[in-house]
Amino acid sequence: MAVLCVLYWLVLRAIDRLFLRFQYSQDLIPKSFIRNGPFIKLLCHLILLGLISQFTIGDLRLYTPFYTKDIIQVCIICLLTASSFVFFGTLEEHLILQQASKFDVTAVQTFAKIARLGVVILCVLILLPIFGIETSGILTLGAASSLIVGFASRDWLSNFFGGLMIFIDKPFGVGDWIKCSEKGIEGFVVSIGWRLTCIRTFERRPLYVPNSFFAQTPIENPSRMENRRIKHFIHLPYQDAEKIPLILDSIRQMLKEAGEIDQTKPIYVHVTQLGNSSVECMVCCFTVYTDWERFLQAQQKVMLSILKIIKDNEATYGIPLSRVLIEHIDS
Repeated sequence: MAVLCVLYWLVLRAIDRLFLRFQYSQDLIPKSFIRNGPFIKLLCHLILLGLISQFTIGDLRLYTPFYTKDIIQVCIICLLTASSFVFFGTLEEHLILQQASKFDVTAVQTFAKIARLGVVILCVLILLPIFGIETSGILTLGAASSLIVGFASRDWLSNFFGGLMIFIDKPFGVGDWIKCSEKGIEGFVVSIGWRLTCIRTFERRPLYVPNSFFAQTPIENPSRMENRRIKHFIHLPYQDAEKIPLILDSIRQMLKEAGEIDQTKPIYVHVTQLGNSSVECMVCCFTVYTDWERFLQAQQKVMLSILKIIKDNEATYGIPLSRVLIEHIDS
C-alpha cells in the first residue's frame, strides 16, 4: 500500500511539472494537455481509489451491483469521453485561429461536431454491455421505434438534414454575407449548427434561422461575387443632341483606361430612351473590387469623370423640366 501511495504521489508531481512547463504553450498537444488537466488528475484519483478498495475491502460486488473493475471502467470511459471533447474543441480552435489560411472554418466546425457525435456514440456502445444491456436489443428496438420517432420529430429532422446539406453543398460558410429578399433576412453568418444557423444582421442583432429554411428558400451569397456593378443613367438636354455621340465615346474610352474597371467584362455606354425633356443614356460596367469601401471609391471616380467629360464638351447635365401652357381668354 505504501508503494502504491508513493507511486501515486510521483505521478501527480510529474503531472504538475508538465502543467508548469506547458502553461503558456500555444501548440496543439500541450494546450490540449493543459485543458485536460482536471480530467487527468480525477482519473488518477479514481484509479487509486479503485485499487485501494480492491486491496482493503475486496470486490465491491459484495456491497453494490457492480464489480470494482466495472466501476473503474465506467469512470475511465467517461473521463476519456470528456477529454476527447476538450481535445476536439482545442483542435477546432487551433485550426480556425492559427491555420485559417489553409482550412475552411465551416469544414473545421463540421469535423469537430461529427467527431464529438462519434465519441458519444462510441461511449454509449461501450458502456451498455458493462451495465448488462445488449446492444443488439437496443438496435432492434431502435429500428422498430424509428418510424414513431420520425413522425414525432420531423421538424427537428428536417432542420438536421438541412444543416447536413449546408455542410455538404456549402452554399455559404461562416463569415459570409447572405441575403434572402423574400423574407427580409440579410447579414453575416456567425455559426452553423445542426438545427439553427446564427446570422448577425447589419443592426448587430443575432438572428437564429432553422436550417430547413435554407432548403426551401433561394439564398443570395454576395460574399462570393466576382465583381460589383456600376449602373447609372445620365440625362443630356436636347439642345446638346449633336454632342451626345462624342460624349458617349469619351465616357467609353475613359472606362476602358480606368484601372478600377474590369476589362474582361462588358462595358455598356448607350442611349436608352428619349425622355420628355432630355436624352437618357446608360453607363454600365463592372469594377475589379468587391470590397464595399473600394467599390464606392471607384464609383465616385467614374461619376466625377463623367461630369468632367460633359463639362469639357461644353454640354450641360439634363434637368427635368415641365412646361405649363397658359391660355389667355379675352373677357
